[in-house]
Amino acid sequence: MDDTFGKDRQYDIISLDYFFSPAGWVNDRWSEKLFSETIPVLASKKLKQNGSIWIPNNNHVEAMLEKHQEIISKTCSWIVVEDPNQNPLYLATDQVTDELSACPDNLTNATQIEYLKIAVVLSSVSNL
Repeated sequence: MDDTFGKDRQYDIISLDYFFSPAGWVNDRWSEKLFSETIPVLASKKLKQNGSIWIPNNNHVEAMLEKHQEIISKTCSWIVVEDPNQNPLYLATDQVTDELSACPDNLTNATQIEYLKIAVVLSSVSNL
């Protein structure tokens, strides 16, 4: 994990992208290991004080959080956020709508909002 995230680095926010996040894609890419191993390590070792991990909420995410609740709750807890305007990635993406509209896929917050109706925010237990 240090190779990917940096040996001594810590982060304020880690956001999983909500563009191209339909259920089939999420089920394939966000494996059980993400929830049982990666998220607990990120929460305990890579988040700064008051840091958070933002994950688009869908049936797969909900099922994985429930399935791995015992493991995840040792390092972090989560809340559901229904207002996309509270999501830092959503706000940043909103600042570049014109540029994104010019791209071939036309992926903007407006075209991808169905994948971000609700987000799950995980915070390190020590941050709560």
